[in-house]
Amino acid sequence: MVALTIDFLSLPLARRLGGKTRTRRGYININCPLCQARGELRADRKRRLGVNIQANSVIFNCFNCHAAASYTLGRSMPVLIQQFMLGLGFGEREVKEIALHAERIRRLIGSQPILAQQYNIAMAPEFSGAQMPPGARTLDEWAADRCEDADYMAVLHYLLGRGDEVAATGVYYWTPQDEMNRRLIVPCHYNRRLVGWIARCIDDSRPRYLKHVPDNFLFNADALSASHRHYLFIVEGVFDAIALDGVAALGGTLNDYQLAWIKSSDKQPIMVPDRDRAGLRLIEIAVANGWAVAAPHYGGRHWWQADIKDAADAVARYGRLYTFRSVIETASSHPGIIRQRSEFLMGN
Repeated sequence: MVALTIDFLSLPLARRLGGKTRTRRGYININCPLCQARGELRADRKRRLGVNIQANSVIFNCFNCHAAASYTLGRSMPVLIQQFMLGLGFGEREVKEIALHAERIRRLIGSQPILAQQYNIAMAPEFSGAQMPPGARTLDEWAADRCEDADYMAVLHYLLGRGDEVAATGVYYWTPQDEMNRRLIVPCHYNRRLVGWIARCIDDSRPRYLKHVPDNFLFNADALSASHRHYLFIVEGVFDAIALDGVAALGGTLNDYQLAWIKSSDKQPIMVPDRDRAGLRLIEIAVANGWAVAAPHYGGRHWWQADIKDAADAVARYGRLYTFRSVIETASSHPGIIRQRSEFLMGN
């Protein structure tokens, strides 16, 4: 069994650093071993590199050559961290063994995500890069070329019909390629990297969505680590996530990996279900995990009118701030109250 602690890295680093005094922020300042290798004329002699060793992470940053990297338990070992260790005097074999141990932990957590909860490890999935469909360009690029294709104009009209907040948030694509020319394409990013796309049909053709996304993906997952927010809105669809700046399950369920990923965040989850069967499934997932569920249709005030199906519709009609408040004000984590409200919602 692989030990799920960062000791395999932190203890050897602590020995190399020789117990030097920490700053108030927990950093140990040392001479940077990478400056000359990164193009500086002279070796650092002013202790310009800070190293911070936490319970599940290691961070370093040099204010001279600007070398900066971090390792968090559950991720692959960055190459720059390995170069840093070599610069400190670690042997190549020892560095390879440490990197291999980090990879074993990453794979173990990937196959058993519940371990992330048990050991308080922040999930840090890694997805391969992707490309947009052939011929895809942004709507703005097509507009700049004065595109008058009827399908392009129909896609643009569909986007504008989703409301100002959705239309103005993010970048959307279109391609004239067959079977894709009647679809609005939404790119999927993670850590500022394109990892997939979702194409929404603008008419009644089936399937409604074509998806090219990695396994275990959550749309707009960067919201899980956004430092400025307290709540995490969990929704079903991509446009709901764009409208609320929440995380989308991209369907009516969440697997164990996605659940562990959400739970590793320090945000308070609030499920915002659609008024359909998929919404009911997400409600049950929320109840099973002790999350709050919003019910803006329910109660004396009726924040949302009866014809509002989901968060994207609500933002289009009421605006983002009103919808935010309606979700927070009507959120409850009591299972009995949640089920009572869900029966009312699906019956009306």
